[in-house]
Amino acid sequence: MKIVDAIAEILKREGVSFLSAYPTTPIIDATAAAGIRSVLCRQERVGVGIADGFSRISNGRRIGVFAMQYGPGQGDPHLRGQICEVMRLEGIEAHPDDVVVTVGSQQAVDLVTRVFCDPGDVVICEAPSYVGALGVFRAYQCEVVHVAMDDDGVVPEALEQAIASVRAAGKRIKFFYTIPNFHNPAGVSLSDERRARVLEICHGNKSVAAKVLGLNRKTLHRRLEGFGASAAVAAGAREGESAEEPEEMEGVVQSQC
Repeated sequence: MKIVDAIAEILKREGVSFLSAYPTTPIIDATAAAGIRSVLCRQERVGVGIADGFSRISNGRRIGVFAMQYGPGQGDPHLRGQICEVMRLEGIEAHPDDVVVTVGSQQAVDLVTRVFCDPGDVVICEAPSYVGALGVFRAYQCEVVHVAMDDDGVVPEALEQAIASVRAAGKRIKFFYTIPNFHNPAGVSLSDERRARVLEICHGNKSVAAKVLGLNRKTLHRRLEGFGASAAVAAGAREGESAEEPEEMEGVVQSQC
């Protein structure tokens, strides 16, 4: 059963006889198939008013329901433009069309892994690494290979050795996941010298590098940039974004919708 069909069934069991709706949304067809009439509204506020008024005149004994239209899968265009301005401060040039707004950087990691990884693929991570990301990789049946760190962040030589070892074993590396700024949980930041070297290694091995908070480069160039603002602004609010190149954007957006 599809989610919209399950929602329609729940509404029917709750005694909902109609819903106001702002087109278009799949719930309209699903509720119609369940015998629930739809009242289409030209403005969302009208639909909200109808649902609220219905609940009020019945003193809450019957439920007024309003179905909103889905927003853009990539997120609000104005917000994506503002995100690009923040990225520019990090030395990253991107267009709003390259940005996907997510519910925290955790969702960005999930989307990237879902789109790029197949069971058995290898994801290289720092040791230690963010436990939330490790859980995502294992949920999608990826093999995690750890790379040593020190006070200056990931050790480039250890990264090269890990890549060589994995490929010698005939396994496929999908990306290197690193947190270069204020690493969680190690608490270190990758030195400027190593940032350039890490990018050089990833590009030389044709590996997509997924990063949190960026490595201060001018263009994306076969990289995925993941950002999370919630930890710095308000720990209870989950907001994040990722920046992808155009050929990778479609799969990420479709996975989120």
